[in-house]
Amino acid sequence: MSEIKDRQIAKAPESVETERVRGEAICERHYDDLARLLGDERVMATLSADGQALSEERIRERLENHQKDWVNDGFGFWLWWDKESGDFVGRGGLRRIEVEGQPEVEIAYALVPEFWNLGIATEVAGYTLRVAFDDLGLDSVVAMALVRNAASRWVMEKIGMEYERDFMKLGQQHSLYRIRR
Repeated sequence: MSEIKDRQIAKAPESVETERVRGEAICERHYDDLARLLGDERVMATLSADGQALSEERIRERLENHQKDWVNDGFGFWLWWDKESGDFVGRGGLRRIEVEGQPEVEIAYALVPEFWNLGIATEVAGYTLRVAFDDLGLDSVVAMALVRNAASRWVMEKIGMEYERDFMKLGQQHSLYRIRR
């Protein structure tokens, strides 16, 4: 598994910036923006097998889990906003997952539709990759997408990740990508 070099020292920054967007470690005050993202069926069609918007209860559960990631791991998801307009863009960052029983650290991202096809997912994913390697000292990270989500797979390839294999997750075929330091 990708281990953090020194758990006491290695921690992702809680406030971040790229060329076009700024991010904050997810917290309770971000509920409304997260609800906007996870309550949009167009977004959920790219993230889940059934494409259904999440209920308020499931969104609150996700928010709590994302906050725990920051406490337990020293990294997690940031919520992102456009630096120029201040508009909410989406969420992206790192999280621990299991892939076919193997522990991994995943780069994940999801944007509201108004920001699709502008290169922002690539910008967020590329920044996240630098944090994974430079700040956290990880040796390897993965990313995954539904096989049908060509746009997300293209983002993974643009940041240098390589296709590893397809696998089943929650009854749906996913493509797994990986990059090593």
